[in-house]
Amino acid sequence: MAKKIIDIRGVSKSFGGKTVLKDINLFINQGEFLTLLGPSGCGKTTLLRMIAGFLQPDEGSILLDGKELGDTPPHLRPLNTVFQRYALFPHLDVYDNIAFGLKLKGVPEDEIEKRVRKVLKLVVMSDYEDRDVETLSGGQQQRIAIARAIVNQPKVLLLDEPLAALDLKMRKDMQIELKEMHRKLGITFIYVTHDQEEALTLSDTIVVMNEGRIQQIGTPIDIYNEPVNAFVADFIGESNILNGTMIRDRRVSFIGHDFDCVDEGFGENTPVDVVVRPEDIYFTTEAAKTQFTATGGYRYRQRTDDPGLRSLPRGEHRAAVHRPGRHPGHEKGAHDQRAGSHGFRRRQHRAAGRHLRVQHRRLFRGRQGARGDSVRCR
Repeated sequence: MAKKIIDIRGVSKSFGGKTVLKDINLFINQGEFLTLLGPSGCGKTTLLRMIAGFLQPDEGSILLDGKELGDTPPHLRPLNTVFQRYALFPHLDVYDNIAFGLKLKGVPEDEIEKRVRKVLKLVVMSDYEDRDVETLSGGQQQRIAIARAIVNQPKVLLLDEPLAALDLKMRKDMQIELKEMHRKLGITFIYVTHDQEEALTLSDTIVVMNEGRIQQIGTPIDIYNEPVNAFVADFIGESNILNGTMIRDRRVSFIGHDFDCVDEGFGENTPVDVVVRPEDIYFTTEAAKTQFTATGGYRYRQRTDDPGLRSLPRGEHRAAVHRPGRHPGHEKGAHDQRAGSHGFRRRQHRAAGRHLRVQHRRLFRGRQGARGDSVRCR
């Protein structure tokens, strides 16, 4: 059984009368890579700063290894933070930036040198110890910031949107490197981001936040496949949220057609919201596989090995909602109703080294102000 390392109990925080965190309850396991994911202003960075000790909660408590942190100052907590803007010392070279914390603690010089060289090797910067940090690229500076944090051998590494300032290619490369560092170090990572793909790629566990509250906690697959409410369904990936009616158990009606689904217990003729991901729909000319027909001109991928898009002539074409476990012999995609695009697109998210191919999504249950509960089609 996994051991809790951080336990957050009933934490709330306000600034100037505005509540930014409300009754947060969360525990984090030892060795876990946990991501706080949400839009700007949802409270994720505030929560991270309270764990680090830079802010104090108005209510509730934060425990580390079963002991309440209370007023323990940041430098006495076995945690280190990697900031979005790196916060490197411009007057120190790479070696001295990394060694700074160890020198403050009075670690012997030979031990400092041994540990600095070890972390430089870990972040693939072994030949840069004498370089001026201002001559480094953004990605290199971020590696030094991470090295400076992990050289202190913290129990928990806190990362506040550390890749936000990097270009796309560098960001993706650093995602792979961070995951590898986590595997090698074996310590707990708490990561803050608003980037869904980043969270799905890196995390063991994702905590989705909005307006100071936790919306859902789960693995990347759970969060993507089983969103608990409309916010999560819309925030993670691309979604078309449609009005529907639960006719009876395992049967739902929307867009003028009836579909089989896997949900039960909603009653009969109950209003529901249905989430359809773009990859849940495919077009085919084989009548036996279709559930309804559509009229118009569409583009489609003819084969999985054909990178080109081909156009179907205007007229009647058949479409079907993708059923779990059934894989047609051609590329799957969907008409994105939100964007108004008529293009096919195949979306794959990588989580912990695995591709997520989504069949159908459970929709939200009991959303405030919703038209009703939700169902999952098949």
